[in-house]
Amino acid sequence: MGCTLAWWGKHLGTFWSCYRVPTHLPPGVSQPLAVIFDFDDTLANSFPTRVAALQRCLSDQLERPISSVEATRTINSAPYIDDQLLWMLGDDPAIPSLVQAYRHHYYHPERAPLEAFEGIRDALSALERQRVSLALVTSRYRTGAAGNPQWSVVHELERMGLSEWFAAIVGFEDTAGHKPSPEPFLLGCQLLGVPPARVLAVGTPPSTLWEHGKREL
Repeated sequence: MGCTLAWWGKHLGTFWSCYRVPTHLPPGVSQPLAVIFDFDDTLANSFPTRVAALQRCLSDQLERPISSVEATRTINSAPYIDDQLLWMLGDDPAIPSLVQAYRHHYYHPERAPLEAFEGIRDALSALERQRVSLALVTSRYRTGAAGNPQWSVVHELERMGLSEWFAAIVGFEDTAGHKPSPEPFLLGCQLLGVPPARVLAVGTPPSTLWEHGKREL
């Protein structure tokens, strides 16, 4: 059996604030021993900050204002910032420097910490009380993009006051295959010491993982 997959999207925290591990499950379904969360738009309301950072770096490059609609369309075009810029600009040699500019704006030290969605902290606390192990699997760099520890999901979690909840964190640099490949999720299961069949994955659409990892999951 593979990962038990669930996806509640941006308002996940509201649902999880009243979540309890069920005591009675259908035949053949095991109780989850662990939960693996995504970061962006699942734990953290990062989308407005990503839009603003992309607007700034593209406005500088194109020498014209970039609307939030343009920035949103670009972010939704691909999972990773370099691919998003490739979609927007084509094969532009400025893309590597724009990626750095985007990260500079996004991770600026004067930017306020990201906000967790409503109910997330209560949900994490409730899961801990029920002895459910927690991990984070993200497309972000765990230790820091371009060798900068402040450009990392660990730094983001520390600023948000959420780092204490997670027994394992898997970032972009930790696997050869990246989301939507199931490889990062399988590593998260391995780090937690929990078989995939007993893990609930939250924040990535099940169809996405299934289509990219039918053999592994």
